[in-house]
Order: sequence, then C-alpha cells, then structure tokens
Amino acid sequence: MKCIEKYSISGQPGSKEVLFLALGGLGAIGMNFYLYGHKGKWLIVDFGVGFAGDSVPGVDVLVADPAFIAERREDIVGLILTHAHEDHVGALAYTYKSLGCRVYATPFTAGVAAYKLREAGCVPNNIICTIPEGGKITLGPFSLQYIRLTHSIVESQGLCIGTDIGTIFHTGDWKFDEDPLIGSISDTKNLREIGKKGVLALVGDSTNVLTKQRTQSEAEIRQGLCNVIASKKGIVAVTCFASNIARVESIIFAAQKNNRKVALCGRSLWRMVACARDVGYLKNCPNLYEAQDVCDLPSDQVLYICTGSQGEGRAALARIARNDYPHVRLKTGDTVIFSARAIPANQTRIATIQSKIIALGVHIITPTDALVHASGHGARDEMSAMYHMVKPRFAIPMHGESLHLVRHAQLAEDHHVKKAMVLENGAMVSITKQDMERVDDVYTSIFAVDGDHLIEIDGACLKERRKIAFGGLVFLTVVIDDKGRLRSKPQITMEGVHVSKKSGQNGLDGIVEEIFAFVEKGSDHNSIKRILRSRLRKHLFDLTGKKVPIKIHLMRS
Repeated sequence: MKCIEKYSISGQPGSKEVLFLALGGLGAIGMNFYLYGHKGKWLIVDFGVGFAGDSVPGVDVLVADPAFIAERREDIVGLILTHAHEDHVGALAYTYKSLGCRVYATPFTAGVAAYKLREAGCVPNNIICTIPEGGKITLGPFSLQYIRLTHSIVESQGLCIGTDIGTIFHTGDWKFDEDPLIGSISDTKNLREIGKKGVLALVGDSTNVLTKQRTQSEAEIRQGLCNVIASKKGIVAVTCFASNIARVESIIFAAQKNNRKVALCGRSLWRMVACARDVGYLKNCPNLYEAQDVCDLPSDQVLYICTGSQGEGRAALARIARNDYPHVRLKTGDTVIFSARAIPANQTRIATIQSKIIALGVHIITPTDALVHASGHGARDEMSAMYHMVKPRFAIPMHGESLHLVRHAQLAEDHHVKKAMVLENGAMVSITKQDMERVDDVYTSIFAVDGDHLIEIDGACLKERRKIAFGGLVFLTVVIDDKGRLRSKPQITMEGVHVSKKSGQNGLDGIVEEIFAFVEKGSDHNSIKRILRSRLRKHLFDLTGKKVPIKIHLMRS
C-alpha cells in the first residue's frame, strides 16, 4: 500500500507517515545514526562512531556522512541520545557542527557528550539539554519519553517516539538485568504499558539475537572477577570499555577484596570516571592512582585498569604490550584480563595485542576462560520477552551485521509482527498506520578519522594506503638535464617488497642499465614516466611474482 503523503524529493516527510532512515547502524555493529521524519520535521537519534578494523590502515574510527540531514538542518528538531557509548555519541567530536541542533540526554550521557562537543570546538552549555531518566519532552511533532533499560553503561534509555499516527519504540542498546549494581533496572512495567496502548513499530537492537540464553548479570561478573584476581600473584591488568562504569566499579571492588591498589591507564578512563562522579556514581570507590603512583609497590598489590580492549593501537593496553607505556612493565607471572566483548571488526587487532602480551610471558584471561564479562545486549530469550511486552505492529532490526538483522526479523515475525524489514544504511522507509514500505534510497558515505582530518573511506588517500599496506612500494628516482640526459645513476628504493639478495641485485642492475639506455634516447616528460613505470613493473613482477605499487620521481636539473 502506498503511503498517503509520500516522501518528496525535497526531504519533507508527510503528516500521515513517519519516515525512518539510518545513515549508520545497519549491517555492522557501531556508528549508530538514525533519523525519524514526521510533518516536515526530523528527529535524530544517536550520533556514534564505528570501528575501522584492518581494512582501513592507520585508522581506528569511522563516522557516517551527515550530508543528507545537514542539508535539512533547518528542519531538525533535535538530537536525542540513548546512552553514552562511543558508537552512539562519539561522532559529536567530529561532525556535530554540520548539524548545529540542540542535544538531549540524561545527566551522565550529557556529561560525556559535553566532552565530545568541546573536542569539536563547541560550547556545551549552549547546546546540551539534560533530561532525567524516564523523562519526557516534546520536540516539534514528536512527543518523546525515555524508558529505563539496563545495558553495559549507566542511564541507557529506550525511546518512545509519539506521533500523530502512532508510537515508534526505539530500543537503543539494552538487556534485562535484575542486579546491574549501578543504575536502574529495566522498566518492564512501562514497557507493558506502552504495549497496551499500542506500538506502531519497534526499531530494535539485534546484537545478541544469535545467542539463545539470557545474558548474565553484572553481579555475577563482579564475583567472577573477585575469584580470578584472588588466584593471581603478580601484577593484574584488566581492560574494559571505559564507559562501562559498572564494570569499572566491579574491577575496583575485586581489587579491594584482594588488597590491591588501582591505577587507571588511559585518558578516556579518567574522563569517564570524572563524568560518573559528577552525577553521583562511584561515590564509595577508594582513591584511584596514576601508574607512576603504584610502580614501587609489590606486584601482588597492584591492579591496572586499561583502555584498549578492542586492540586500538594508541590505547593504553597496546602501548603496554609494546613496553611503551610510562611506569608500566608487565613480565612473566603477571596477568591481563580482557573484560569486554570483541567487536567483530576488531578481532584481528585484538589477537595481535594478545600475541604481544603472551610474548612477554604474561598470562591472558578472556571471557571464554572465566566469568569476567557479560554482554550488555539482550539475548534471544530477552528479545522474545520484549516483543511479548511491547507487541509492535511492525519491526525494523538495527545495530547488527546482516545475519543479525535477518534473524531478528525472523524472530519478530515469530511473535506475530505484521511486517519486519531488513534494511541497509540509506534505505528510507515510510511507516503508516496501515503499512510499512521502502520509498527511497539516500546516498550514504563513510569518513575515516585520520589524525585531525576526515577523509573518504573510498577516496584516493586510503586506496593508496591499502595498496602500500598489502603490496609495499617501490620508488624510482631519475634526474635528467634540460637536454634529457641522465645527471646521475637512477635510484630504486623498495619499501615492504622482498626480493632475494642475489637475484634482486642482478635484476635491479639490469633495470638501471635499461633506464640509462632508454632515457638517453630522449622523449617528453610524461612519455618517459609512463614507459619507465611500464618497464619497471614488468621487471619487478619477474623478480617478485606480484604487482607492486610504483612511484616515479622524474626530476630535471
């Protein structure tokens, strides 16, 4: 069925529909960036980063291109954040200025968002509006209500989006945990209430749909950490997400139980602890130290909490693994605990860090070895319980790879959802009282955060970097005079390209001799470069058996 007032090319959503559009968050875990359109206005839900993985050399963080909504910034009623994880708030530090709208969040999330906005060169006081957990607010044609949900961070909120045609429930990230230790438990009473009133569509987290059992409680993890740390004699280092305040507190509690002082390693840990304390969390925790404050203590009295659970090259754990972190040196008999789930894109780099740690003689404990981590996302049984309570007419799976989205859609249909749609970033869906249909496709792109710059992930710079990363690089430098004669012997420099010494030297000498003969014949500048590249490529293929990227420096002197 066609929507009554279909989305127009100008991006003006109608009054008899709600448009849903993900610019990030579908087909991968991370980079959550969702838009809802109604009565000519747009609401943004979350604005997060993604993790680059090994396919983007030299880059840790990705952000979705906000161009579509930035072109409609006059129609944005606000950006509302569900919680403070990097994949939901991190893009504020890089591309917020393109939006320029108010940001709405609970107190802890607002504190984290303020740091991000300062990084973007903005004044947070003029931008951020704080909403209490479970609070309500009206933004343009949207009546919004937060719903408390547990997750691996405090103050995670689902979002009821009320419109003239019905309610959309955006789950955010969530699970059901009866003993989260810090923060509120999930508000199942309110979930049942909105289910009774009627939910037009559920847009929901898909991360753990492949896991049948319910996720474990944070209380169980705290006890597991206590047990593991009690059995260790040397230094213990624990890595986790800095934003997982309940986990940070659990690690501190376990250290206390085992008479260890806690030092924080990583700037983002200190930042998150400060945000938590500003709004009343971690009140009963003991003093926390810098690494240099505990370096003279006996090793069995020291515990480090480190950033870098996802193998980030510049994080504390990676530097510790390289013996490059000030005042921290791990040795045989020490232990590193990975108290975090490996995001799929990061598995290779995590394995690399773990290998370096093992090479130091250090013992590694992961969630497969002991009860040191629980997911913050509801498993399949919890998702079923959510559908029983909310009873939506339609469903759109989000926050997952393609397999997660497909399985979530199947689960939704098993729970009598009229229609569940598996989408990609850029797919625009019109939701009406009667139906839900795909009405347009919006161009989407991704930027890589490269130092202080944003560069296109498929642009020339990263394409060249990938070639170099996987194939090495060969430079040929040729200097000629104004008559086209060689001024000096051509120089060949190879980076990351292997040839045997004997065949390589003979082969390179042959190339140089051929260059001498060719250049002396004379030709125009561009022709010389083109033919040199062609002949050098052929010689290098004979020597290496592979096509190697080549750079020709032809200079006149």
